[in-house]
Amino acid sequence: IVGTLNLGHNYSGTFSMDAALSNRFEYICEVGNIPVDHEIKVLVNRVGIEDDKAKSIVNVATNVRALNAVECSIRTTLMIATMVKNGMSVRNAYQTAVVLRCNTQSVRKQVIDLVNKIGIYTPSKKFF
Repeated sequence: IVGTLNLGHNYSGTFSMDAALSNRFEYICEVGNIPVDHEIKVLVNRVGIEDDKAKSIVNVATNVRALNAVECSIRTTLMIATMVKNGMSVRNAYQTAVVLRCNTQSVRKQVIDLVNKIGIYTPSKKFF
């Protein structure tokens, strides 16, 4: 039997996991994020966006993940890719999917700076 669980402060719900339940998992391993080139392929194959847009999305996601302050999983990049496929800019998709979920102004600013630094904006249309 295999079970999966998202542990950590980013995944805590109303109650923490019961110690008796966690003891039932004999082996625990951390998977982490998939390699960048695989994530790009997933976005291209599952969503159908262009390779260059997938690279931009994953490039920003990799940098956002390094902040370790806001959720940016492959589910997030798939959501962003879907928004882009439906006509939204990468910049606006990040604003909707990530920036607005930041819990502090300093984290929000860091994410905005990353998006602006990557160069997926037009100078006259920076965030805020």
